[in-house]
Amino acid sequence: MENFVDEDIKPDQDSIYNENCRDISRGGRVEDKKKVAISDLTLKAMQLAVETDIQLPSTLYAVANFLSQNQDVCLMHDEGTDKDHAKRGSLGIWNLSFLEGAIRNLRFGEEDHGKNKSPEKHKLSVQLRLLANTVGSTQIKVSSWEEIMTQLSETFEFPFTSHENESKNVVVEARISTKSQRDPSSDSVNKYLDQITKATRSRNIISPRERWRQISLAPTPSLFVRKRDSHERSDQNEKLMIIDRIKSHEAEQEIRTEEKIESLLSAKESEASTSSELSLRPLTAEEMDIVQSALSGPGNGTEIIAQTDTDTCQRDSIRKLRPGCWLNDEVIHFFLQMLTKRDAIICGKEKSKKRSHFFKSFFITKLLDEACGYRYQNVKRWSKKVPGKDIFSLHNIIFPVNVGGVHWCCAVIYMEEHRIQFYDSMGGSGMRYLEGLQKYLKDEHLDKKKSKLDMSDWTLVPSQASTPQQENSFDCGVFSCMFADFLSRDVPLTFTQEHVTQCRERIALSIMIGNALI
Repeated sequence: MENFVDEDIKPDQDSIYNENCRDISRGGRVEDKKKVAISDLTLKAMQLAVETDIQLPSTLYAVANFLSQNQDVCLMHDEGTDKDHAKRGSLGIWNLSFLEGAIRNLRFGEEDHGKNKSPEKHKLSVQLRLLANTVGSTQIKVSSWEEIMTQLSETFEFPFTSHENESKNVVVEARISTKSQRDPSSDSVNKYLDQITKATRSRNIISPRERWRQISLAPTPSLFVRKRDSHERSDQNEKLMIIDRIKSHEAEQEIRTEEKIESLLSAKESEASTSSELSLRPLTAEEMDIVQSALSGPGNGTEIIAQTDTDTCQRDSIRKLRPGCWLNDEVIHFFLQMLTKRDAIICGKEKSKKRSHFFKSFFITKLLDEACGYRYQNVKRWSKKVPGKDIFSLHNIIFPVNVGGVHWCCAVIYMEEHRIQFYDSMGGSGMRYLEGLQKYLKDEHLDKKKSKLDMSDWTLVPSQASTPQQENSFDCGVFSCMFADFLSRDVPLTFTQEHVTQCRERIALSIMIGNALI
């Protein structure tokens, strides 16, 4: 690399310099095709320097100037750069060979002249100084490392392609329009630069070093310059120490990330526990008396102990809510009627909330006939009983499903979310029922709306591993009732096998008092 000292400037260099100064005042930037490639170590050294030594938010000018004078960053750039797109004498709008001498004089003083300094360090330093001294850099605010990387991407080629950015969790966003960030007093800047140009046309009046000082340092905010130990260290030892600091910084970031994840998980578990406690609140002494009387009290088994306009529940049926018993369809259907009443009350208070509907298990049985298969004609008139007589205006539609007469499950159509999902406490996928309900929606829309239903954005979701699972062969009916209970209120399924007895009591109380618990 040539060393430039305070001497006469050749006319061609002088004119190039002044022309480039004018380009800068008009908002010129280093061209993308002239970007300087930097190594991963250099990028990490920059991040370490920014996150440990600079108080953000700051300006692009202050950050770029700080990095240009940071010895660790320059040293790590010298350590390994895979590519070099900055060709001597043609660095975008600046003449690199001319400015290298000016920056050498400015940064290292005349005593450094003639020493063999690394050209890679100076390429990095020059490029950062160019970025810092772009007109408008004092107005561009940066408040995070990601925003700084966005600005650096104008000047540097990072050690990974844009396709690899996702895997490295680095997103370089669109550059902020420099026009909106420019100093509004650009006319005064141009006037100032013109004065410098006229003065420099006379040889031996202003040295290259003084000319660089005028352009780069007038007027600007104070720099963040880190003080370093005065004792000398070998380059190799210093590089190892920088790498250790980078690794330590990354380890601290990983620890903070893990702590944040643990905190979020803990908060989620706490929220789920709270939701479960609120949804399955302990019954009062008076409520427990009602439940015990219904489950264990004397009376004829055929006695009707609960009744609505369309359904009844006999004493023998409600006795099946005792621990260890199978639920029959009479209990399940009656409980769904109680959920319907509760939904009407909730939607009456919350006018913006849409209604849900609970079909009886006979709907699925008739829709998916065991002998004939899918039969829309069998349930064509059932939608006349839903709120508003339009299933497509509902929030959710909930279906109890009796599989082979021996196992209870639940299917839900989430109308607003365009999703049909199956819930099985024994892990069955339920795809047969999901596909049947999808066909039902298409046929219902064609029959009632007289048009085809676009289901291209609908999803069929089989029963998930997160669905609460029973640990015996007789609680499936209870789990299906709780699926309907929780999902109709948009409450997470936080109950488990441990809550089954409490769930049985909840169902019994809802039937006896004529309304599901809120």
